[in-house]
Amino acid sequence: MGPWLHELTAGRVIAADRVAPAYVERDATRVLDQRISVEMGSLGLAASADHGDPDVVGPWLHELTAGRVIAALALTEPRGGSDAANLGLRIERDSDHYVLDGEKASISAADQAAIAVVFGRTGGFVQVMQGFDFSRALIGLQVLGVARAALDYAWAYSTERTAFGQPLSAFQGISHRLAELDTQVEGARLLCYQALWAADRGLPHTAEAAMCKWWGPKLAYDVVHECLLTPGPWRLRPGCDGAATPRHPRVPDRRRDCPDHEDHHRPGTGRTSQRACVSAGKGKPRTSTPTVKTEPGP
Repeated sequence: MGPWLHELTAGRVIAADRVAPAYVERDATRVLDQRISVEMGSLGLAASADHGDPDVVGPWLHELTAGRVIAALALTEPRGGSDAANLGLRIERDSDHYVLDGEKASISAADQAAIAVVFGRTGGFVQVMQGFDFSRALIGLQVLGVARAALDYAWAYSTERTAFGQPLSAFQGISHRLAELDTQVEGARLLCYQALWAADRGLPHTAEAAMCKWWGPKLAYDVVHECLLTPGPWRLRPGCDGAATPRHPRVPDRRRDCPDHEDHHRPGTGRTSQRACVSAGKGKPRTSTPTVKTEPGP
């Protein structure tokens, strides 16, 4: 893990100091900041290639690893999605060049890339899957980064927010669930590192890569969902100090019809005691079902 230590440290510094600031603006404009990719390339954080004619891929690879060029991955097709085993686009050699016959769609960064790696039917399916084995571990680490950020936010909030005279983290219904997810995120992260470690040494890692691709996104979804419940819906509304978290959480706004909800909220349950929702002066719980008055019959 020696070489990885430097890359992990450098990657975290870049993520915190260069990627995180203004990420919302970049997401809205869909424009990649090439200055960041150059900085990543200078630290050895860009990808490399194992296949191809050195005379052809060499110059491009040098620019890619330096971060000065952006490449697009042209795999998805209109009729087959990303099914690499059933590609419709065909690549045939004609004298000293190749003819591509087919169609690609939904190619990320296609409008900004200087080069595209186009997947087509030529008989090189094994090479394609070897590339996927590597990228699946990277995808796992990417989504687990989101999970880690959500957990950090939830832990910080649970130690600051108090209820019934103590922080939310003192309630086992909250802290135990966060600790469980924290453990799983660390386990999934190490699995991704194991797959990359095996790839660096030319060892089989197809099974580990598949585990990373399945477990990472599933776990990240579960973590973000749970972390949305920790602060409650009002913390995530526009204008609150939690607005940097996911922008459209699918959670009910119980505070809207219950001004005293914050004082009577039951930590760790997401439910509100009935006495907190008593209509002023009427002594009856508020409900969403209107009272229907019936007139006596003749």
